[in-house]
Amino acid sequence: MKGIIIGGGIAGLTTAISLKQAGIDVAIYEAAPEIKPIGAGIWLAVNAIQVLKHLGLLEIIRSNSYALEEFRVTDYDGNILQKAFEKDVIQTFGEQGAAIHRGRLQQNLIDALGDIPLYLGKRCKNLDTENLIVTFEDGTQIQADFIIGADGIHSIIRKHLFPFVQLRHSGQTCWRGVADYSLGLQQATEMWGKQLRFGIVPILEKETYWFAVSSKALDFDAKKATKSDLLQLYLSFAPPVSDIISATPQDKMINNDLLDFKPLDTKWFKGNICLIGDAAHAMTPNMGQGGCQAIEDAYFIGQAFKKHKNPLQAFDFFYKKRYKKVKEIVVNSYRIGQLAHIRRGHWFRNFIVKNSPKSLTNNRLKKLYSIDY
Repeated sequence: MKGIIIGGGIAGLTTAISLKQAGIDVAIYEAAPEIKPIGAGIWLAVNAIQVLKHLGLLEIIRSNSYALEEFRVTDYDGNILQKAFEKDVIQTFGEQGAAIHRGRLQQNLIDALGDIPLYLGKRCKNLDTENLIVTFEDGTQIQADFIIGADGIHSIIRKHLFPFVQLRHSGQTCWRGVADYSLGLQQATEMWGKQLRFGIVPILEKETYWFAVSSKALDFDAKKATKSDLLQLYLSFAPPVSDIISATPQDKMINNDLLDFKPLDTKWFKGNICLIGDAAHAMTPNMGQGGCQAIEDAYFIGQAFKKHKNPLQAFDFFYKKRYKKVKEIVVNSYRIGQLAHIRRGHWFRNFIVKNSPKSLTNNRLKKLYSIDY
């Protein structure tokens, strides 16, 4: 049995490794003509760390990432509203989360492919859902026993299976960058202002990932903003926000609107074609779980094929294992983004966040990080 994976990002690469370990032959077809270290940082929470350990990938990931000990939500002045400690997570799961440059993570996964074929410059143009034939823009075709669409939020595979899906705009735009800047702390911080947020995450000892989120309601064209514009917009935020932006070259900064789509009211597969990752359940990044849930998908796809050699049965097993948890994360992530960017009542928002019981936060994290093995 031969399968193909459309998309060579985190979801597609990890799934290929997981399927190989399940004894399934697959090949990956990636649209990009070459692999570049693009993107910014990504948080690998303990749920993703557990999967990477299971797949034998944790040692190499640890050597290229930065372990964090504390997470804070503050107001724009730096006053703490809420914090969580990784030591509490370690006591429960025996593992600690880490932050890493997305490009390094992708390269680590590519290096772990071994003899799994990875074809570049293969952008999907058309899909014959009955005969399981993918046609690429270069005119080549490939047929397989099953197809996995791991081609992201703008998935071509999803458009063929479920053309009714409409992307949802969160009303927010996000700038991201990586600065040669040492925080001197194993601490991640998200600062909430008035329709503005700024996140700071060390990804190496002298390398810091940051993100700046602004609401569309502001009189500010975030899509066309320059570094100088961002410095002015976040001038009221406490240090080291300005220093981090200043330390980032303009050409190392990227921006995009924060999009997702409502959880599908149908299964993620049709016949022997299945969606995973953002193609199946795109979510806003407010819980830091987009990449983590893609990695969880990869684990359960592998488990599914260990139990069921029939792709249709395997996809059904996978969907039933994943849907409930993923739906809850998509919904909650969107809500957190809306709460963080409310137009009025910022003081009340801060009061609610600050006075949320620590036990409630810990219980939510334990549920989020648990994997139904």
